[in-house]
Amino acid sequence: METRNVSICYQDYILTDGWSTDVNYKEPIPPNLMEGSEEYSSRNQSKEITFVTAYFNLGKIVKGPFKTFSTQTYYKWMKNYAFVYNDIILYTDLEDLAIKFKLERSHFPDHMTRIFLRKQNEFWAFGLKQKIEKIYNQPDYPKWYPNTVMASYSCAMHVKYDLIEKVIKEKLVNTKYLAWMDLGYFRGNEKGIFSLKPPQNIKDDHIAFVQIDKYVDMTPKQIMFSNSVFLAGGLFIGRPEYLILLVEDYKKAVDGLIAMNIMNTDQQVLYCMYSLKSQFQPRVPIQRYYSQSRFLWFYLGDICSKNSLFLLRKKTKLREFIASSIFL
Repeated sequence: METRNVSICYQDYILTDGWSTDVNYKEPIPPNLMEGSEEYSSRNQSKEITFVTAYFNLGKIVKGPFKTFSTQTYYKWMKNYAFVYNDIILYTDLEDLAIKFKLERSHFPDHMTRIFLRKQNEFWAFGLKQKIEKIYNQPDYPKWYPNTVMASYSCAMHVKYDLIEKVIKEKLVNTKYLAWMDLGYFRGNEKGIFSLKPPQNIKDDHIAFVQIDKYVDMTPKQIMFSNSVFLAGGLFIGRPEYLILLVEDYKKAVDGLIAMNIMNTDQQVLYCMYSLKSQFQPRVPIQRYYSQSRFLWFYLGDICSKNSLFLLRKKTKLREFIASSIFL
């Protein structure tokens, strides 16, 4: 991966001044009490991660005053998936992108890359477009590009949770952990194949996210209008049993926020869900990772890749020890 100057800390980053503030959630449910948990616990699961990603064609996306992203931008970024030695599930509505993605990963076994061509109108998230447009067209609604300007972009952020739900319900995952990862998560020039492993301290009854800013008590309207971010939505990891609950709670939150005539992207919805000043009470707690590096948004991916290197070194040392013992 691209070399990044970060300090790795395999525990929740705990500070005073708001970083360790408790947020809104119910106590986690023991896995054995959850509906459908037997089907996951009975499988011969590896402790690997299956990643879900997607690209749906929205045309050009304007981000701030100087950045414009197009399909070609994502074609460039997705090339880095050629180096990711994990099972990847891709959803897209562009056949050309699907073909190119498959070619980029053609050196891996076929079962490690599954691609599904789907139309946008097949998903709950894109069905919200007209309602979100109506909210954004209010004369006093703040304009944050593209979050509160381009309704289809907001829908594309919500569809992550559609796809996580689809993968789980269609039993497409056999690994212990499942993760969402944006198609453009790797933006440097990756060099050499690497795999992504769960963080050493991952909590099985939590969902792992990167925490971007310290938690501040705000109402849903304040969060949406200020475009505030508490958790990064580019990568999150959990067990399927708990991710399905997160998805259900997320969809309820989106419907509730639309009823309140406010909306933004998934990152603001997550903030609203876990805000102590909201009416929502998610059933799954979050495990927050934080780094002071300027590459904070990619910190969880860095932990996963560096944990892979840690485990590889550990196995190598064990093999060396066994080999040396044979000749003693």
